[in-house]
Amino acid sequence: MTNAPQNLSAKYLFLTGPEAVVVEEGPAIWTELMSASSPASQICKRLTQEDGFLVIEMTVTPDSGKQFELHPNGDELLMLIEGSADIVLEFESGTKVCSLRRVGDVCRIPRGTWHTQRLPEGVEKARIVGMTAGRGTQHDIRE
Repeated sequence: MTNAPQNLSAKYLFLTGPEAVVVEEGPAIWTELMSASSPASQICKRLTQEDGFLVIEMTVTPDSGKQFELHPNGDELLMLIEGSADIVLEFESGTKVCSLRRVGDVCRIPRGTWHTQRLPEGVEKARIVGMTAGRGTQHDIRE
């Protein structure tokens, strides 16, 4: 990785031990990561099989709440950088909402917790920076 600035909306970072690997594919990796088959590309294999943290920027839209995920091998941090968002967490004891309202607000999602992002009423989009221990991540699309 060079000292040149990285734009997280175009290219992600994978932090593993002392190195930060640029994920050149950026958002394009999601199609492969969310498919039922085993990852084929080298970077997707690393993201799903190695310990480390994927650092991304994501946009929360009205359709975002259909995509749930669970990270069995580590917590996830989500930090609001624009707009407002609700992080919906599913626990055995019930559903809880972590409301991100101010730029810089952070939600910690405990390992093993199903979760999704939603927009509060009247909000059209939000942008979040996420840091995820991604090895073993599970995805579920819900209507």
